[in-house]
Amino acid sequence: MKYKSVSKVGKKQLPVDTELVSFHAPYSTTVKGYTKEGENYSRYILSEEDGGTLVTLEAAIIPKNY
Repeated sequence: MKYKSVSKVGKKQLPVDTELVSFHAPYSTTVKGYTKEGENYSRYILSEEDGGTLVTLEAAIIPKNY
């Protein structure tokens, strides 16, 4: 699934072409974004730990000129 998301950095709003790579509700989601600077990946993972919920967020950026 592809969609357009908008990120706000300071006063700027940056449109990002985004693709849903994996979706395993409610335990994990991975999205991939494309900007003029390169690709970015974001993933969240939910797991049980000590009677609570542990939220793990991972983010990576691959520059276009890499």
